[in-house]
Amino acid sequence: MPSGLKKAVELAAARKSIAWAATYAAKGWGPTPAAVVPHTSLPQRKVAIGRVQDQPALVAAQGITYPAIIFIGEAVG
Repeated sequence: MPSGLKKAVELAAARKSIAWAATYAAKGWGPTPAAVVPHTSLPQRKVAIGRVQDQPALVAAQGITYPAIIFIGEAVG
């Protein structure tokens, strides 16, 4: 993938992560455990585990892009 396109995909993923995390945090779910897992069945799988409110930073730090599965709730912790 060309580097410019890859950067565009990363930026779109970051915006999506901020949007869903902000929605859940606004409903009081900010401190709830959450995990974002792209490529769940592939060797290049990455995992961002933390609280809902921290997911945008965790996703960005891991370089996670979408599609990804988002798990929210005590089963994550």
